[in-house]
Amino acid sequence: MVGHSGGGAVATQLAEAISERVIGVAYLAGMMLPSGTGFSEVVAEMVDDYPEASGIGPYLEWEAGGQVSRVPAHAIRDIFLQDISDEIAQQAIPRFGPQAEGSRALVPYWKPERFGQIPRLYLEARKDRSVVLPVQRRMQQLVPGAQIVSLNTGHVPQVAAPGAVANALTTFAIH
Repeated sequence: MVGHSGGGAVATQLAEAISERVIGVAYLAGMMLPSGTGFSEVVAEMVDDYPEASGIGPYLEWEAGGQVSRVPAHAIRDIFLQDISDEIAQQAIPRFGPQAEGSRALVPYWKPERFGQIPRLYLEARKDRSVVLPVQRRMQQLVPGAQIVSLNTGHVPQVAAPGAVANALTTFAIH
């Protein structure tokens, strides 16, 4: 199972629910969180020392009474896709849609004997401006035991370095 960004919390929760069917979980600059901890809690503990830890948060535009957020195109380009060519970025930007707050703020709950026993891979994105590297490394400390692969990319390594991501995932899956 692979979770990118906030999809990491979703992958964790799904792996907990069906752990007997999951051989591993890979996080691509993803939210690999301790049980019962939300991403906003990790950011809140770090933002004084790392103001950039707020990532995309200050750019969110809220709709539906605060239940849905949207990222404006300029922030998508500057925060998510800064290391992607203009041509690819212009193709990708329209694919970013609104996100329900319930999914963005998902807090995973897991047990050591279920999700806690599943092998994990964390692909850190060293140039990430959304889930900045100090936050990624803090999550790695909070949920130890993951194999770590460090990539010199921004927030979307699967687009910026697809070969490196595919190689890391393949190596993880066969071992």
